[in-house]
Amino acid sequence: MICPHCQGTGKVISDDLHRREMDFRHEVGAMVLLLNSNEAIYKEFIDYWSEANRSKTKMRFEMQTTWDLKKRIQRFIRNDKKFNPKKETEQITKMPGNYLQSFNRSSNHEPKKISELIKTK
Repeated sequence: MICPHCQGTGKVISDDLHRREMDFRHEVGAMVLLLNSNEAIYKEFIDYWSEANRSKTKMRFEMQTTWDLKKRIQRFIRNDKKFNPKKETEQITKMPGNYLQSFNRSSNHEPKKISELIKTK
């Protein structure tokens, strides 16, 4: 039987490892729902922690000496926020009004071409 998740991924793993990976996916899915996290975090977490070792006998999470799924997911979410901050444009629109007004006055509302900005004198 071919798993719909693994179809077309090029993964060649044993049935036992595949079964354990599916069990892990279900366990993580339930925990992500409990923590009200988004689907992108779920996929990234699964991809990272279900990576098989070279001999294809164990997954990354199975090689850890300690494992608490809830704490690992919470840490993964915190790290995602820390290392993948919002885009600059989203941050600029949330700046205080006076800063944006002074920025607009100083720029004179005239967009400049990149070639003008990098001219050498």
